[in-house]
Amino acid sequence: MGEGRSLQSGGDDEQTSGEGDRVEIEIDQSIKIEQSQQATTLAFANGEARVIVVPARVKQVAIRRLRRVGLTGSRATLWLFSAAIFLLIRDHLPKITRIIIDIEYQGHEADVRLILLNFIRYQYPQYPARTIVFQQVGKKSPAHALAFKAHKGRVAAGQVVGWGDFEMLLRQK
Repeated sequence: MGEGRSLQSGGDDEQTSGEGDRVEIEIDQSIKIEQSQQATTLAFANGEARVIVVPARVKQVAIRRLRRVGLTGSRATLWLFSAAIFLLIRDHLPKITRIIIDIEYQGHEADVRLILLNFIRYQYPQYPARTIVFQQVGKKSPAHALAFKAHKGRVAAGQVVGWGDFEMLLRQK
């Protein structure tokens, strides 16, 4: 479960590619993506760490624009969540051996995996689906702590996401 364990991969699961250490990451969000009155922070941690912030205004614009292309309700939420995860991890994908995503939308894990894989495979066509797993990320997880600290303003985000970042992904369809 993510309860404070080390996120460095090891043993038989470790792969080498000459690109440095390969890692397993946990991802957590603070403030759900569909809560459009507050910013959402997403973070991963593993020895390396990254945080992005999706401002409330950007989420509101995104939902309106997604409606225009026929994505409404939970489909829009799942697309936005998956897109935000991709923006969080895209520069680190060659190093990632496993992506553990906190269960935020129970029963929709397959949808999130499929949407996320579509984004990833645009750049990495052979990226394995089995790399993406869903499980409870506990409060002791470094990703949870980082997302929470960033939400409270105690840690700076590596990127503040704008509508243009999402629009670029929407055009990939």
